[in-house]
Amino acid sequence: MKDNFGHIGRFRSSSGILVVFRKRKVNVCGVGKGRMRLGRGGFSLIESVLALALFAFAAVAIGRICFNCIYPLDIKDKDTLADAVLDRASQAVLGISSYDELDDGTEVKNLDGQTYRVYGYAEPTQILDLFELEIVAYGGGNGGELRRKTYVIRPGWYENSLDRERLLEDRTDFLDKKRRYADSEDSEESQQ
Repeated sequence: MKDNFGHIGRFRSSSGILVVFRKRKVNVCGVGKGRMRLGRGGFSLIESVLALALFAFAAVAIGRICFNCIYPLDIKDKDTLADAVLDRASQAVLGISSYDELDDGTEVKNLDGQTYRVYGYAEPTQILDLFELEIVAYGGGNGGELRRKTYVIRPGWYENSLDRERLLEDRTDFLDKKRRYADSEDSEESQQ
């Protein structure tokens, strides 16, 4: 039996049920008498995953190549001994818990066997508990000094406890004024 769509086929399943199906003719180029193309319309899940994995592998490889090309150019300008001394000095200064002990300094032995005297100079910033810390290491074989500046959060590093309270009060007042000013501008805009 035939109709406009193609052949109709019949078969009996193992349970004895008659199954009727229709075989359709497929127009490969998609042009014809209103028939739809039943070919592939997109990528399968496996193809998409493989493409993503290939892209990730290529991105990592390119990143490694760029790092390996730029790292030697950057490292040639660094003094590794000075960096090692400053790293150990930073660890020693950050281990100090009170502001008064910063002025006393501490001694640090470096990996090369030299002893350095390390001092930390902390200045409070406008942000509560944030300090600008300058670390200075004196000594070593050449007798010079090494310096590094960094920012650290240390609530206990104020010269006296009133400094922190004053700074907290100043910041609170400043923010309250800003809020009142913003609220007054909003109310003026809503009235217009």
